[in-house]
Amino acid sequence: MHNHNGVAKSDPLDNDDLFQEIPVRPRFSDETSELSIDAKEQILDAIGGFGKWQLKKCSFIVIVIWMPASFHLLNMVFFRAETDFWCTPPRKFPFDVGVWKNYSNPDQIGRQCHQYDIDYDSFKSLEEAFESEAYANAVSSQSVIPCSMWTYDRSFWKRTIIQEWDLVCEREWMQKLTQQVTFFGLLVGVFTAGVISDKLGRMSGMLIMLTMTIICGTGVSFAPTYPLFLVGIWGCGFSTIGYGTIMYCWMMELVSGREKTILGCVPHLNFAFWGLVTAVIAYLVPNWQQMELIFTLPLILLYSTYWVLPESPRWLLTHGRTDEAEKILRSIAAYNGTPLSEKFYLIPPHHGHDHAGKGVFGFLAMFRTPNLRRKALITFYLWFATTTVYYGLTLNSNSIGASLFVYFSFGKALEFPAIFCVILLLIHGGRRNALMTLFGVCGICLISSTFVPRGYFQYEWPIVLMNVMGRACSTGGLCLCYVFSAEVFPTVIRNVGISTASVWGRIGPIMVPYIAELAEIDPVLPIGIFGLVSLFASFLVTFLPETSHTQLPDTIQEGEEQGKGDTLYSSCSRNKKNVPTLA
Repeated sequence: MHNHNGVAKSDPLDNDDLFQEIPVRPRFSDETSELSIDAKEQILDAIGGFGKWQLKKCSFIVIVIWMPASFHLLNMVFFRAETDFWCTPPRKFPFDVGVWKNYSNPDQIGRQCHQYDIDYDSFKSLEEAFESEAYANAVSSQSVIPCSMWTYDRSFWKRTIIQEWDLVCEREWMQKLTQQVTFFGLLVGVFTAGVISDKLGRMSGMLIMLTMTIICGTGVSFAPTYPLFLVGIWGCGFSTIGYGTIMYCWMMELVSGREKTILGCVPHLNFAFWGLVTAVIAYLVPNWQQMELIFTLPLILLYSTYWVLPESPRWLLTHGRTDEAEKILRSIAAYNGTPLSEKFYLIPPHHGHDHAGKGVFGFLAMFRTPNLRRKALITFYLWFATTTVYYGLTLNSNSIGASLFVYFSFGKALEFPAIFCVILLLIHGGRRNALMTLFGVCGICLISSTFVPRGYFQYEWPIVLMNVMGRACSTGGLCLCYVFSAEVFPTVIRNVGISTASVWGRIGPIMVPYIAELAEIDPVLPIGIFGLVSLFASFLVTFLPETSHTQLPDTIQEGEEQGKGDTLYSSCSRNKKNVPTLA
């Protein structure tokens, strides 16, 4: 079976209409049905790897990409900020809060779940009650009753979800639901966003996710009950990461070379920056409802994305919308000062069996060929490992004697140098070496910290130092996982691939609280587990190909061929054979 140019078709499933009336560019080989290497990158050839247009659009993306995620994922740290609380005193007579807290509290820790069993209504004042024989007997026998209501220290935090719904004492476990529900929303959302984006387009996917974030965020701020609050934060988790992931995918499809490496990492500076802004807002507005409105309503400005960014030409081309893709490319090339010839035409990619990669279940296509399947499974574990370690260290790290704001800001500021180090590693060492280094150093630091004696060093500084290094490496690892995922998954399933990998990145944080509970058996056990998880990730990286100098695959077949047979071991073997010998 041949097309009108005499080129043999390799698959009867090909859409004949897709190839009709499309003049062949000179770079198309007449000897094979596959596109030449240059033709595979025809979009970047047309507009250039990085010009004024890409700089303008990518700058916009770098500024806003993770703004919704930063606001709606990191807000929980401040929504559930802990304060002192105590049983609400009887209201029949005036009282001094200090006196009540000191004498009514059997816990003596500033957080009161019980009070001494005394009939305060039978006394004329609190002083009389506390001087009575009944009080002395209650104290000596530790006769207590649970608090029925609580009063909270509102000297700084005016309103938190803990204060709002009394999530203390026997209801304290409900605080953890905010993390579990949010990350479950992320787990479902990142995958769904990928399917929507690959099916309906990058722009449609972004707008759908943004709209859901604004609706759910606004609803959260007015939630009358805790269950409805959880429903709202599930929706925010569902949509915020999806918005950023789609935007990230759009950007990676229009840049190449060193710019692709740098822009693959730079957006994570955005997450650090807006994380710091989140802390500033929480400090200035210590009321969770008002915070949520501030985190949500300004996102309406992000609808400007629809006018700032066009649809991805690469997505349009792989979905047969060649004319639309050509129109966008001509506009980009003209803006960059290199207008395209009137004879310029795009060549639709040769899909073959890639039709199986489209639709709701398109993600299954990444498991049908051995090389792509291996790359996908290892990538999934890398996402799981880096998020498990990051959130594990966050939950188990030392407070280092700092306030919530200082420690939170210190952690976010730490991400800036970590990401710059990742960029240098990528440019000079490649993807594989950088991944091995980050996961390896993280694992070694964490496992080594388990051998440091507790209570021996002032402020536990060696443990804190290793904690900081591990957290920095895990931050860089997540940054690099995004870059590698964008390069290893082909265009037809790129968003589904990244989203599925991100799903595994959300399973880790859901499991972290249960791993942390192992500290009751041995305080160093959770840290040791996190270290082993990271070291195993470093080992698996050795079976991945180096993708730094490869072109983005468009089809499933190209994704399968990319890096086939390339591992750390085969690379070392080739280098050893190429070493010259002395005569």
